[in-house]
Formats: sequence, structure tokens, C-alpha cells
Amino acid sequence: MTIKYSCALFLLFSVMTSCTPVESPFGYIFDAATKQPLKGVKIAVLHHNKEVCTDKTGFFALKYKDNTAQLVLSLKGYETDTLPVVFQLPGEPKKYNFHGDTIFLNPLKTVSIPRKQKNILSADSKWIGNYSVYAEGDATMTTVSSTTYTFEINPSGTNLTTTTVHDPIRCNGKYRIQEQNDQLLLFYDGDEPGCKSDSSSFTIKKEGEKFYIKGVGGEATFNEWVLLEKQTQSPS
Repeated sequence: MTIKYSCALFLLFSVMTSCTPVESPFGYIFDAATKQPLKGVKIAVLHHNKEVCTDKTGFFALKYKDNTAQLVLSLKGYETDTLPVVFQLPGEPKKYNFHGDTIFLNPLKTVSIPRKQKNILSADSKWIGNYSVYAEGDATMTTVSSTTYTFEINPSGTNLTTTTVHDPIRCNGKYRIQEQNDQLLLFYDGDEPGCKSDSSSFTIKKEGEKFYIKGVGGEATFNEWVLLEKQTQSPS
């Protein structure tokens, strides 16, 4: 996260006692892209039960008693940032404090992914059918895992089932499909946590009369094109 300051970020260190109130930081928070003030940004002191929010001008002011702090800045739709507050040491010349600083938050980058697709492929598409492939996983000290992947591709999507010798494989079930550059991309579309991604989980291509898949097995095969066996009968 890029944070721009209009002055140095320092608060006065209290020599007398750690319970003496330090000067209150205040400033303004703006959208880094539009340079417009952000209302409702939450400014919290990390590990302390203290927080405030910006007003419509982007302004905030925060009071607390401590000699060290980190300010956590958060707003829905924007990247959360942590802003360290540095105190000067005893005996050092007085430095600038936080007053008047301007902070810029970056909007989150979003990728639009269609959630429902119907009849992406035509009924006579070359991709439609049942496929299977056997691949070895990563080796351990005593064993090498292996998995058989079975894909059922129909006009509206794909279903994946796996059979393993040792450890079970995650992310079985429904996949959405997308044709791109004469290849078929498979994106997980089920409910298992940690399985969805903006990138395709598997990619299938056809060369001559043979089909190949990328994304199966362990480190040795995951980024390689592996021969995919297509069964003669299409799924019903």
C-alpha cells in the first residue's frame, strides 16, 4: 500500500511517564485514484480498544494514552493499511508530529467472473464427453501418491471426481467452462473453501485426435501437458 505524507510522521515522546497523553494525531484520508475524500474510513489503534472514523471531508482525530502505536486504516472496497506511529526518544530535538498529514488508500482491484453459464458448448462440440487421466503426485519419504481424475463435460459445465491411492484430493465437483484460443479452461464453481481462483484449475487442448490436460498430478506433471483419455460414450 502506498501512503503519501505531507509532513513527517512523528508524535512527541513523553519523558515523564508512559501514561501521559501524547499529542493527538489527526489528518485526512483520500482515494488514491480519484483524490476524493473518503468518509467512514475506520482508524483503529492496533491491540487497543480505540477507534474513530473519518467524516465527509476525510478528516479524523484520535486521542489515546501510549508511547507506541500502529494505526489500522480500513474501509470496504479498499485495501487495509497499517500506519506506524513513531515517537521521538528522550533528549532528541522535537520533531514534527502527525498533524495535517494526508493519507491515500488504494481501491481493491476486482475481477468479474460470471457465476452461472448455460449451454456454453454446442451439443456437437468436440469437448463434450467423459475423460480420465492417471497422474502421480509428489513423493514422500515412504510413498508416492497417485490420482485418477474423471471429467464429465457437458454443454453447461464440468463435473470432476477423483480416486486416490493415498491422500484425498480437494476441489472435486462442479466446474464452469470457458473456450479460449482453441482450448477449454475449467474453473472451480463449487462451495469448498479455498478452491476458487481467477485462474483456471485445468486446461484441455486437442491435437489431432488426441486430448491433453494441464493441471493434474504433483510437481513433476502439474505444468505439463498429459495425455487425456476420452471415452467413446458422451455423458447423458
